[in-house]
Amino acid sequence: MKRILILLFIFLSFLISFSEIRIKVDKENFEILKKNLKSIDIVGFEKNKSYLINLPEKDFEILKGLNLKYEIYEPKSYKTDYKSLAGYYQYIDSLVLRFPNIVKLETLDFTYNGNPLVIMKINGENPSAYSGQNTFLLMALHHSREWQTTVTAIFFAESLLFSYGKDSLITSLIDKNFIIVFPIVNPDGYYYSHDDPSGDNYWRKNRSYRNGYYGVDLNRNYGGGCNKIAESEWGYIAGISHNPSDLYTYCGPYPSSEVEVRSVENLIKNYNVKLSLSLHSYGEDVLYPWASVYNLTLDEDIIRSFAFRIASKMKKNSGEPYDTLRSVDLYATTGDTDDWIYGFSKFVKGKTTIPFTVEMDQTFQPPVSTLDTLCRNVFSGFLEGLILTDSVEGRTEEIPLKPEVSIFSDSLFWKVENKEFSDFYRVKIYSGKIELIDSSNDKNIYNIININLDSSVYYSPKYSFHPINLNSSFSVLESKYKSKYFKGDTLYLTLKYDLEKDYDVLLVEYSTDGFEYKPVDTNFYKFTGTNLNWNIFKIPFNEDSNYIFLRIRTLFDPFTLNSGVWIDDIGYLTKFTSDTIFKDSVVDTSMLIEIPSVVQTDKNFFEVTPYKKDFGFTKSSDYVEYFFPLSLPPVYLDSLKFSDYNIEFDFKGKTLILTSIFQQRKDIQLKIYDLSGKQIYSEKFSFERKKNIGLSFLKSGKYFLILNGNDKKRYSVLIIK
Repeated sequence: MKRILILLFIFLSFLISFSEIRIKVDKENFEILKKNLKSIDIVGFEKNKSYLINLPEKDFEILKGLNLKYEIYEPKSYKTDYKSLAGYYQYIDSLVLRFPNIVKLETLDFTYNGNPLVIMKINGENPSAYSGQNTFLLMALHHSREWQTTVTAIFFAESLLFSYGKDSLITSLIDKNFIIVFPIVNPDGYYYSHDDPSGDNYWRKNRSYRNGYYGVDLNRNYGGGCNKIAESEWGYIAGISHNPSDLYTYCGPYPSSEVEVRSVENLIKNYNVKLSLSLHSYGEDVLYPWASVYNLTLDEDIIRSFAFRIASKMKKNSGEPYDTLRSVDLYATTGDTDDWIYGFSKFVKGKTTIPFTVEMDQTFQPPVSTLDTLCRNVFSGFLEGLILTDSVEGRTEEIPLKPEVSIFSDSLFWKVENKEFSDFYRVKIYSGKIELIDSSNDKNIYNIININLDSSVYYSPKYSFHPINLNSSFSVLESKYKSKYFKGDTLYLTLKYDLEKDYDVLLVEYSTDGFEYKPVDTNFYKFTGTNLNWNIFKIPFNEDSNYIFLRIRTLFDPFTLNSGVWIDDIGYLTKFTSDTIFKDSVVDTSMLIEIPSVVQTDKNFFEVTPYKKDFGFTKSSDYVEYFFPLSLPPVYLDSLKFSDYNIEFDFKGKTLILTSIFQQRKDIQLKIYDLSGKQIYSEKFSFERKKNIGLSFLKSGKYFLILNGNDKKRYSVLIIK
């Protein structure tokens, strides 16, 4: 009897520890299962053949009702054979004590449960001080149950350190590059999965606690693709869940809500990371972007080439090389590491990082006896990634960044950090600026996707915006013009909504560049559930003051559909009565401002946008104000007045008059340009005391004069009424 009780206790403990049921299905049945479950936890796969999936009991009952073919797998735990979280920290410390000249530790931040987020910085020159070197980033254990990823990451770092000064290639790589190893991205999750006796071996998320629920899937919490593709944005319902009770793929309350994710993001922002590897298990594949959409990246050839080179250096358990695969070909998902790293570095930072995900091994938590072989099977692939770090510069297609525009005198100037990637610039001019709360639903001040005007439901007559109410759909309502918001300003939004709680959502966001979007305010970011009364929401803008685009998104999952969302009275928004191209195809980073023959207003705004071939127009500048004169008086302005000679203009006779205190001025050259920068007059001459130059051919307008002598240059502006 006692033995029976012990066996029963072990069996119950097994059920508690493994609250999920693992099944194996072929590709055809996997596609059917995806359509019937709100979220799905794919733990491994054999390319184009079969998938291993974890299912909670309620989903397993759905599976049985579908009459699909499947096999049940019973996972085995090797919990006692892996190091504890404290053991890993201690071991990492020991490496630093042994190799203090080439490796240093840095704590990036602390987790919800107070565990340090520790990176190893390896460099032969000075690992304590980063000086802009090309950087290689290796990350492990985003998902807490993937224990072997930490083992292989530490093995890689340890092998580099022991080889320094002994292996010429590795010594050169450490001396030349900055290497960052982040071996435990999710320490709270690992502690719960491995160390905690009451924990779950197959826990996937971190352990942050909100509103009665634990954990966010860190590999669904990154800020999206930053690529202007709606299906790549954080929160788009593909491979994620907005429900905090979801065991696997909860994407968090807002993008980058988790300190672990923000720590990785700061590494990409602060270091010149050229190539990154994020270690996961399992599948024996090297994955590359995009994970969210089937679109090709702008660097498709180099990314695929690098993926093949890394994969070819890694051995499967069978001895064959790893496969390469676009992430979305496995299954579509949003908010993952690689999509954000590639999209942010290319479209926001302007210096591309090439990221890969390595899916290792054929199981979670393999026997420790197999880890030495696994480490050696994948080491050469990691090393190849480090070698390739120096091959990225100059081979990626960079995007011109947001211009910084200023006006000096009558010229427009702009700076672009990576201007060498711009083919030309477009200059637009806006006038008749109005700041308003849009109660009339003026479609001309928005970029709209999948939204209709509803004349039967509204707050202010006679319409409201009503996103298309369909399963598996999305909508976007984005301001066409940027609005100046200061910290503490208020966004007004009038809503009524009926959404499936924690599955269908409405999001309120802003962007300074049109690529990277963030919550306007995290307390008023996500609307879900039912509120059928019109409510005016006053949402504070809590970021630094800036020109911003405002955006409202609605996202619907494939299942239950309620009556939807109605949006009215959005503000404050910017509207212009006039919006025209002032000058196109400008190849320089400055431009003379031509005064129009008819000026509607003296207050106008210029905007400059770079253009890149095969991409189009990129990031527009903030608006810069300019006041046109309301008429063209006869004016001559000499910008540099010297006592040796004077320049005057006889408007009646249209004659330029030069006078000098010296008897003779030699080799003087006069050039006159119109507002487009075209030279319309050039003459080289010498004169004594006085020189008259007839310019009767000049019509009304504005001209720029340059007078060159042997040692001086004179700039002048001429306006003829």
